Amino acid sequence: MKRATIAATLTVAGVLATGWSLRVAHAQPQPVCLHGASETPADAALRQNAIGVMRAINTAQAQAFATNQAYRSFRELTASGLPPRPAGFLTQLTVEGSTYALLVKDTTDPCRYTLFSDQEGLIYVGSPLP
Repeated sequence: MKRATIAATLTVAGVLATGWSLRVAHAQPQPVCLHGASETPADAALRQNAIGVMRAINTAQAQAFATNQAYRSFRELTASGLPPRPAGFLTQLTVEGSTYALLVKDTTDPCRYTLFSDQEGLIYVGSPLP
């Protein structure tokens, strides 16, 4: 009888703990993405500006490569008159030989909206894995 009582107590405790952990998991609010379905006009404008910066860098890199067979550093590109990146966005450019990797990330977005590109000139949208 004692074993049955202990087993029943452990079973009830396990069920209650599982139910509590499920409620805690559901209670946590999901982040509201700045560039998702509820994007505001202001956030849309920032996103479009970020895309414009990406296009300007890709164009400048294509012109540099056509002229010198080499891609340019971010410092060299900004000296030649790139548009400013939008407030809250981080720009990273890595140049290595005949390739480059470029990203523009919204540091204010809880969903970490990020644009990626490389020497092919295509722009991709990404977000981190959960």
